[in-house]
Amino acid sequence: MINENKAINDFNLNHIETRQSKLYAIIAILSTLAINHADSTLPERSYVWIAHAITLVCLCVCWLLLLGNGLKVRHTRFFFLSLFWYIVITFHLYNNTSPNWGILTLLPILTLSLLKGRVILNSFAIYRKYLIAISAFGIFAYLSFAFGINIPHIVCPYYGTRLGDSFLYYDYFLSYIVVEDTYIRLCGLFNEPGYFGTFLSLCLIADKLNLRKKGNLVLFFAGCLTFSAAFFITIILYVTYLCIIKRKYSIIIWAIIIVVMANNIEFSNDNITRLLGRLSFTDGKLSAINRTGEALERFYSTYITSPQALFGLGNGFLSQNNFVGNLSYKSYIIEYGIIACSVYWIGLLIIGIKYAKRNSYAIAYTILFLVNVYQRPTIFVTGYMLLLIGGVYNIVCHSSNNK
Repeated sequence: MINENKAINDFNLNHIETRQSKLYAIIAILSTLAINHADSTLPERSYVWIAHAITLVCLCVCWLLLLGNGLKVRHTRFFFLSLFWYIVITFHLYNNTSPNWGILTLLPILTLSLLKGRVILNSFAIYRKYLIAISAFGIFAYLSFAFGINIPHIVCPYYGTRLGDSFLYYDYFLSYIVVEDTYIRLCGLFNEPGYFGTFLSLCLIADKLNLRKKGNLVLFFAGCLTFSAAFFITIILYVTYLCIIKRKYSIIIWAIIIVVMANNIEFSNDNITRLLGRLSFTDGKLSAINRTGEALERFYSTYITSPQALFGLGNGFLSQNNFVGNLSYKSYIIEYGIIACSVYWIGLLIIGIKYAKRNSYAIAYTILFLVNVYQRPTIFVTGYMLLLIGGVYNIVCHSSNNK
């Protein structure tokens, strides 16, 4: 087993490693594009084959470079955990559901386990620059829309007609804005504002929320414009963690007072009103936790106590039974079972903690990464995996270099 924790402190990449990091960053960027989603209504969706072709070419060149240096599995636990989850989601099927082989999902993730730590770290840095770039353009597009300045764009339905005619994508080509009447949210090049907000918040925390850096200010401002509950909750949890370890309890108390007061003030801005509504509690439950429908909630309440819950009902159960609103960890437990989900999620937690090298900030980052699984469980994506391991490495490296 190669000691990658020690190796990541060496920032000196040779030319082959530099190419590997750039190629993998491109693969990660393409993996999180909105056009990858089969139900995307964006006109660029018709060109998704180009993104797949580029991914395949980058993957092949990356493997050739790895073969030239001697192919080694450097992250054994991550390799076998990823392989395990792929087998579960591909072969544990409900009622003869056709398997989705997802080779262009599996191979890039497995490739991550072959890369040196410093290569992953550099790929993460490149991906962060990409987020800053689309955030900066997105802020410009958002302000242009808000102030009625017309710049070239295309308007199309947001996920077709299933969300109603009032939901629209404003496609500015390098960033999207989701508009529902007066509710305006920045989307980046992701399919949803919440997805974009999740990545922005974690990328900020991977740099310890250092807002003295201009790039982080851009990410933070863009995150605010997503009006994503995931973004704000993740940031709030991290700031709470910082206050606790630095024993600044008064800040937490004042923050709670401000939030309670804000929820009792009528705001004229629809974005702020809706965001505060999602950050409030209704019947003892956070309103932002709204990724399941009533039918699924009723089914889950009886299913979770049954023997079937251990192994799940199989991939395709929810879609074949027309359950609506299944973007929650509950959907994964229903289809794949408690055992498989626990192995995967706890496995990722163990991997993150291992690479954290007892760094409390990196451990906190890993936990916050997995907290987002609560409502966004589809993390078997190259971008997500780079965010997890690259983010932990980034915290550990910069912490050791600042000693």
